[in-house]
Amino acid sequence: MRTLFSILIILSLSFVISACDDSEDNSPDYDTLCERSCDVDETCNLLDGATVEQCLTDCKEQAVNQLDSFFEAFVSCKEEHTCLELQEGGDNTLICYEENEDECTTDTNAYLDAACLKKLECDGITDPTQTEIDECKDNLHADGNVIRCFQPSTLNETIACIEDAESCNPDPVKTCVEDILGLTLGNSSTNNQQE
Repeated sequence: MRTLFSILIILSLSFVISACDDSEDNSPDYDTLCERSCDVDETCNLLDGATVEQCLTDCKEQAVNQLDSFFEAFVSCKEEHTCLELQEGGDNTLICYEENEDECTTDTNAYLDAACLKKLECDGITDPTQTEIDECKDNLHADGNVIRCFQPSTLNETIACIEDAESCNPDPVKTCVEDILGLTLGNSSTNNQQE
């Protein structure tokens, strides 16, 4: 009887340990995914002067901050398209961002508010009207769509960085997004800064 009881305990512990191991397997293998992504970029001549090593470094920096389901779908999308299709999209990542927008569920309203208040403050507008804020948010709409693909905790860290920035030079929004998310903002941010 004692032997049977010991076997049951061992089986129970084995089940608990394997259950714990399974939960860890839910995280994607970022190294492998980035290798696959950069292989596509190299094959299709989309590295834009960067080395494969730089591509891997940049990819891993962004991947750990993005929503896992989005990043896995994004890489698969790149592999499914022909080089011509990716090249015709201009920025090779744009087509796969657009095709997998449904995976991007992070609320970016707080980010857009923080970014616009800081940008307007840097333009000398310390008490902006709602119209000025709304216009700014419209200009940042494309960046906001991409940032929806990042994890809420990382986005909150970015918002805090923007709000705490004491200098407008260099651009605190651009700097915080690059430093924390590993993302270079697109033309919407630049255009807004120039207006």
